[in-house]
Amino acid sequence: MRGAALLLLVLGLQQAEGRCVFNRTQEYCLCYRLTEQSAGSVIQCLAASAVEFQGGDLEKYADFPIKDLDDSTIDMLGSLEIRKIIFSDLLVPEVLLARVLRFFSYTQVQEMVFESCSFVGRSSWADMAGRALPVVSLRFHNVTAATLEGREQDLSPLSRWLGALQELSVTASHLAVLPCTVGRALRALRSLDLAHNSLGEDGLASAFCQGAFPQLRVLSLRHNNLTSYHAVCGGVRLLGELRHLDLSHNALTAGTPSPSCAAHTRVPNCAQSAARFARRGSPRRRHVKQKCSPAASHGTAAPSHSGSGRDGEPRSTGGAVCLLRRAGGRCR
Repeated sequence: MRGAALLLLVLGLQQAEGRCVFNRTQEYCLCYRLTEQSAGSVIQCLAASAVEFQGGDLEKYADFPIKDLDDSTIDMLGSLEIRKIIFSDLLVPEVLLARVLRFFSYTQVQEMVFESCSFVGRSSWADMAGRALPVVSLRFHNVTAATLEGREQDLSPLSRWLGALQELSVTASHLAVLPCTVGRALRALRSLDLAHNSLGEDGLASAFCQGAFPQLRVLSLRHNNLTSYHAVCGGVRLLGELRHLDLSHNALTAGTPSPSCAAHTRVPNCAQSAARFARRGSPRRRHVKQKCSPAASHGTAAPSHSGSGRDGEPRSTGGAVCLLRRAGGRCR
């Protein structure tokens, strides 16, 4: 018990006085700005299924001595019911995170979340070499960090874990470029959410390169800087398993994709609907918002509808539904 508590203490040490509060009904524990003096309250988090560490600056603990765990502590970590760890409003030295993350291989934590965090410094992640983590869902929201470009060597020790990750979300984090090597490392990823970022067409071409995200089925690109249907279609054409693509809240301009793009993408030919929509109005260019939900069948067959959904939109019984909206009108 003491060893497990010490690990949670390392994760939660902060500058200002605080404590941990456990909500037994929700099985949720919130630790706010822990210190060595208030660390005793972290013990009650051992019964939680979700633990959040909130607020503070961990930079002063970058050199905190972290030794290998003994067998009794490893057994204790494996018996904990904690499935979700949340870090929020924290300044996190990358070197400290790299040293602590390896201990999660002894736990049952499946989801890790970073909200409104700033990552500082740089680490080699050597302690993670060859380690597999039980974490299959990783979320970053409103975070700041150094660019991933040129860091292939640093991140290579994470390859075993990244290769098993199934869900990744990087939202509202000013992301403009996702290196090709990252997508190639995420071999088992099924869902990728990149909403509310700064991705343009050039960013798509580098992110979804040959061999990247081979199992990806769900992709959200809403609220980015995408403007061209043709370029977006070309950017995702190599995602052979893609079934759902969200392009809503982008200033997309109607256009027709190239025949090669239409032949190789499983995303339905929504751009043709956009082109028909643009021809109906007097302006030469229409800025549209779009959400496409491809069916399991491949190709670019036109969608078939049956009835209406709760919001008045058509329900799909085959193919895909492509909705395009503009002020004062709707196109199907």
